[in-house]
Amino acid sequence: WMIGLIIASIVVGVYRLQGLPDQLMGDEGNFWTIARDIAQGNFKPSIFASGVYSFPVFSSILQSWFMRLFGIDLWGWRFSSVLMGIAALPPLYLLAREGYGRKVAVVSAIALVSSPYFIDFSRLGYNNIQALFFMTLTLYWLHIGIHRKSSFYLFLAGAAAGLGFYTYFAARFSIVISLAFIGLLWFGK
Repeated sequence: WMIGLIIASIVVGVYRLQGLPDQLMGDEGNFWTIARDIAQGNFKPSIFASGVYSFPVFSSILQSWFMRLFGIDLWGWRFSSVLMGIAALPPLYLLAREGYGRKVAVVSAIALVSSPYFIDFSRLGYNNIQALFFMTLTLYWLHIGIHRKSSFYLFLAGAAAGLGFYTYFAARFSIVISLAFIGLLWFGK
């Protein structure tokens, strides 16, 4: 069912991807330009540099990697957002399954991909959708690391949170949420 859900999400995500909307929306143009220049090799920033509107440039670097694979055009650029959104499905499912069971995990995954916000932001070229993957991955590895008492998974959670720090600013909340989760566990004992 997960493979089917991923395939359905890709089909919905790529439906008229270049032509709907028919033009670049709002600030998309600046994000498109920097990702295109990085993909073409015309701009080679450090991953720690600032990008469009002082957002971290690492988000544009991620998009440029996908553009090199799927085409340095509007479709390839927007498809990078589709893939980053869909990449959040496995860690979300695993996190919900670990915490609440399989039924809740299935409903969570379906609710995510059918959400209008998810569909909208995974089809636009903005970097917003990238935070979702890094946040869910951080929280999943944190949950596993604490419950299995594994330093390795805790390290992975920190690494995912760190990478998320360099994509979209909302991913920085994974650190706050992680600390709150740890605090609540400690308080519950």
